[in-house]
Amino acid sequence: MYIGMHGDMYHAGLVAPQVGALRAAIDEFDGILRTTKNRMGPPVLQMEDRGFQTSFGMALALCDSAEMILIRSGEMHHEICDRWARTGEPVTTYEDARLHGALQQAGRLAWRGMEQVWTACPVDAAKANARMQRYYRDISMYRLHASSRPLVLAPRLAMLHFGLSNEAPPSGPG
Repeated sequence: MYIGMHGDMYHAGLVAPQVGALRAAIDEFDGILRTTKNRMGPPVLQMEDRGFQTSFGMALALCDSAEMILIRSGEMHHEICDRWARTGEPVTTYEDARLHGALQQAGRLAWRGMEQVWTACPVDAAKANARMQRYYRDISMYRLHASSRPLVLAPRLAMLHFGLSNEAPPSGPG
C-alpha cells in the first residue's frame, strides 16, 4: 500500500479538508437560517423561506455527494492495493488517474456547495474573523492547487484510456 503510484490518495488528502470545511459551513449556515429573519420579503426566519431552503438543500446534497466520492475512492484504492498484494498486479497509471479524476469532481462538488452557502449568507458572513468567511477562503484555496485542475487531467485520462500514453498526468494550470 505504501509503494507505487498514489496521486489519487495525495489528491484525497486535498479533498478531505474541502468536504470537512463545507460540512462546517453548512452547520454555520444552519444556525444562521434558524436565527435570522428575512431582510426582504415576509419577516419570517430564513429557514422558512423557499430560496434559503433551496440553497441549504443544494449545499447539503453537494456535500453528501462529495463525501461519498471521497469515501468510495478510498475504498477502491484499498481494493486495488489489496489486489496488488494478493496477485502481484500493480496499480496502473490509468487506475490512479481514474481515481484522481473522481476526486477532482468531489473537490468541485465541495466548491459548488460552498457557493450555494456563501451566496445565500448575509453580508456579515464576509467580515474578518467570521467563521463563514474562513470556510469560504479555505475552500477557495483548493481551486488554486495544480492537482485540482481537471483541464490538465482530463485529456491525459483520455489518452491513458485509449492507450495513447502510459505516463502519469502532469500538473499545471488548467
